Amino acid sequence: ARSFRLAEQFANAAVRNGIAATVADDDTGFNANGPATMTMWALGRGADALQLEIARNLRSVRADPERRTALLRALVQVFGD
Repeated sequence: ARSFRLAEQFANAAVRNGIAATVADDDTGFNANGPATMTMWALGRGADALQLEIARNLRSVRADPERRTALLRALVQVFGD
């Protein structure tokens, strides 16, 4: 439950910063609930877990610096404490 809340917080922060984001769940067809995901591995050990998929157009060195900055801003807003 906490991991899902973190995902929602990050998606909301990303959208506020101009980055399209969604939380994958049963409705999207990808929920990362398979036994071989890193998320399930971490959750099975009592840790919070969140898996981020970052599109190539944001992670490339050729990506627009303003969009990369927006992504980093969203990450810091949610996980910077």
